[in-house]
Amino acid sequence: LVLTKDDKVIDHVKIDKATGLPANPRSEHELRERYMRRIRRELDFSGIHLHYSTNSEKPFSRKARRQLLRYIESVVAAGDREG
Repeated sequence: LVLTKDDKVIDHVKIDKATGLPANPRSEHELRERYMRRIRRELDFSGIHLHYSTNSEKPFSRKARRQLLRYIESVVAAGDREG
């Protein structure tokens, strides 16, 4: 399950005017986690999930992209072994 981090969750989090960052960094994570649990429950999904951002300027976005690529490669390789 791939969930985007380009979802504007930050719009629902209180921002510190001095830094432009979330006043409580955990609040963004907690809100994203709450949404993720709801989506998993509604889809009845128990597999792995990955939060992915298309902003390749940030290291965490590049890391998530590499992880997604590894997951895709492993699924393709597993499919080749089964066929």
